[in-house]
Amino acid sequence: MQHDFNKPSHVTSVEEVNQKKRLPVYMLILVGLFLLSLFVYMLADWVK
Repeated sequence: MQHDFNKPSHVTSVEEVNQKKRLPVYMLILVGLFLLSLFVYMLADWVK
């Protein structure tokens, strides 16, 4: 990832920083829910 020298890093708005921090959390939650549902599905199939 190249650094944008046209815009100093301290100028970035608070909203941008929050958005960058928030996105990975959403991804982790989505992946976690997917894995959990997959695990529950496999477990239910195995119990039968």
